[in-house]
Amino acid sequence: MVLDPNCAFVLLGLNSEPKPLTHWRMTPAEAMELLEFIELNMDRLMPSWINAGGRVSLQVLLTFTSNEDCRETLRNLPASVHGLLLRELVVDAFSSFDEEEGGYMDKSSWVRFTKRLHELYLFYLQSVALAGSRTFFGRGQPWNNAGSPADVASEYAWGCPERLLLEAGEGLLAMHRSGTRDDSVDDITELLRPDSRDEFPVIKLPTFQLGIDRDCRRHGRGPIPPGWWQDFVYYSANNHPLHGIFSCDLLGKALPLERAAIELSTCGLSLAFSVGITMFAENCLNLGKGDASASPSSPAPLLRRSLALGIVLVTLPSIAIWHCVYKLFMMPRFSKLNEAFASDAEIIKAWRFRACGEAVAYLLVALGIAAVIWRVYATPEVMWDDLTLIILARLQAYACEWILMILVTFNPIVAWGQADPNGPLCVGDMLGLGRWRLEKQQFQVSCLRALQSGHSANNVRSVLQAATVTKASKGNEGEQRRFRTSSNREGCQGCDVESLFKIMPLAIMKGNSPTQ
Repeated sequence: MVLDPNCAFVLLGLNSEPKPLTHWRMTPAEAMELLEFIELNMDRLMPSWINAGGRVSLQVLLTFTSNEDCRETLRNLPASVHGLLLRELVVDAFSSFDEEEGGYMDKSSWVRFTKRLHELYLFYLQSVALAGSRTFFGRGQPWNNAGSPADVASEYAWGCPERLLLEAGEGLLAMHRSGTRDDSVDDITELLRPDSRDEFPVIKLPTFQLGIDRDCRRHGRGPIPPGWWQDFVYYSANNHPLHGIFSCDLLGKALPLERAAIELSTCGLSLAFSVGITMFAENCLNLGKGDASASPSSPAPLLRRSLALGIVLVTLPSIAIWHCVYKLFMMPRFSKLNEAFASDAEIIKAWRFRACGEAVAYLLVALGIAAVIWRVYATPEVMWDDLTLIILARLQAYACEWILMILVTFNPIVAWGQADPNGPLCVGDMLGLGRWRLEKQQFQVSCLRALQSGHSANNVRSVLQAATVTKASKGNEGEQRRFRTSSNREGCQGCDVESLFKIMPLAIMKGNSPTQ
């Protein structure tokens, strides 16, 4: 499985700091520099962590990645090694090169190990984005469209060139410079001059946007911006009740079987709700008449009289029930957490909420399936009426879901929300109006800020050297504190002589036992 290069570009931009945008992978030389840095740090804690055969130990590598100072250093390195911050990915990638399954890997396989770890980390970001119901994935965008996807992948396999950053964020740069089309902005080479780097402004977009997307004017494709349809189809395949059962991405949290179970439970809960409401209404209308047969065994005859009544009592409740069960199962607010950059407290909190949500979702699924089974066995004579009613209601719900996606989530005209990835939340963010455009603009802002900050000039060696100097300074401070503490002692009256003799050769311990 290979991710589209533009999709990988977006995943790194929306899940990391600006630095990973300018340096995706490490060169083989940089990967070996990282290994030397790990050896230097681990030799202080665990001497000979690489045995005489030149093999890397998985256990000690996990010990290195669990150290908080080391984790902070890894976060400042290219995204290809951010997978070292996730224990599951390290074990998975390590197993690919542990031929003897003894917990050791040849040192010569380290470069290939980092490449495999980068691929697994991108898949992890994809699964996090799907669990968080992300809308913008960069599919169909005109960045680097001169060649095939393989050519594009090879062009920035080891990093992201400045040209690609500017091509991705050019639309917002042009909009900020002037309200009309600026033909000079299309000259990417001119904008990449060193003296033009200061011309990149600090992007600040309004929270409420009305009108077509700026990219529509730049590329001349009418009211639909480039990549809108491709991302809409992908979003529908992973968030639509029916489309998701047959076309969902297997990297997502909800698999086809689980989606089918959620849909079946939605049918059962919707039928139980409609039967209860119908019987309650009939009992109220026939109160005092003494007609025991007034309450129908099936709500279908009553709901067929009015389309609006069927929509209110069956279709809309079924939509609400499906979203309730699906959101409880996915828990997007806590599932979109990137654990590589989160603290232990945040990870534990997210895990607890996800576990509780899944437990409630499975309980509702069981109740819904039980309602279907009970209805079939209790009243088999009206089974076909119930089946017809639910199928019609769910078909209407499927159409409503697509309409809501177009009018709300993928609205090409109106957007209400925060377009600054570092800006505060606003009321529009809770509504999700024009969320696809907002996520795209957040990514474009990240591209321009990465280009403006000049992170592409940073290299792995400078980061590792800075971490080494910092660690050495901390070690010197510790030695100085220990020296000052020992120099303040007067004589040896405060020393534990027995403890000192324990670490001396036993040959010197003769005669009487030492005393305090």
